[in-house]
Amino acid sequence: MRALVTGATGFLGPHTVSALAVSGHEVISASRAATGPPGVAVHVAHDFATDAPFPDVGRIDAIAHLAGDGNVQRALADPARIAQLNTQGTLHALEVARRHDATFLLASTQRVYRPRRARLGEDSVKQPPDPYGYSKLAAELFVEMAGRIFGLRGAILRFFTVYGPGQVITSGTSGVVAILGQRAVAGKPMIVLSHQRKDLVEVSDAVRGIVLALEHPSLPARPYNIATGVPMSVLALAQTIRRVADCESEIVEDFSEGNPGDQVADITRARLELGYEPSVGLEEGLRRYVDWLRTTGPHPA
Repeated sequence: MRALVTGATGFLGPHTVSALAVSGHEVISASRAATGPPGVAVHVAHDFATDAPFPDVGRIDAIAHLAGDGNVQRALADPARIAQLNTQGTLHALEVARRHDATFLLASTQRVYRPRRARLGEDSVKQPPDPYGYSKLAAELFVEMAGRIFGLRGAILRFFTVYGPGQVITSGTSGVVAILGQRAVAGKPMIVLSHQRKDLVEVSDAVRGIVLALEHPSLPARPYNIATGVPMSVLALAQTIRRVADCESEIVEDFSEGNPGDQVADITRARLELGYEPSVGLEEGLRRYVDWLRTTGPHPA
């Protein structure tokens, strides 16, 4: 398979490129960066949020569309810009897929759902809490349209809280594992803002979901939760990070955000239809991440 990975120099991108290359696929990368990650055959510096045409790179069999902006605070400040990046950018990538009749995978988010106490299944109520979630929900509708009207096969992956080596957060409150992990390694207080329970998935498991979904496309693209199904409160997460990091960072129980509702997945559909099964436990995943932070630091916290 000759696969195009967009957003290839972000967090998920290099891991996805590596997994596809190791599996024997030829990988083309695209991002706004001048150079691509290791393992690519071709890199294209391209911004899918613009109207600039994507250059001819030869045959494309599949597209893993990971490009976009997941910063919730930036989306609240500038909804038009986030829609341009996440929604219009997806439509432009779909046009590339249409020209090549390529399988199309969209990286979406847990934030398309209305948070609730029970586990969230793919058919749960879609009521995003912010413009970022709405931009991704709109992108999902474009992918569905491309399947129903243009016959494009593919998949929509709703990632829950993905973390792991390569993730650095410099602003905002999205990416709780990275934020708390960076602060723990730096010896700074870890501030717990809510009672919310989250579903934490290590990046290698998330990427395994991408590879499986590209191998099992549907028409139109079906949505799948990529997560663990295991709830973890933010306070318990902070306590676990402190134990794994063997640090003395203070845990500040602020709880100023109260409980906005849980974000925990039901992954039954991904298990049955894709053969997806998370394999990295939380403590092992956090240990890998903390080790990476210490090896590559310092990082802003």
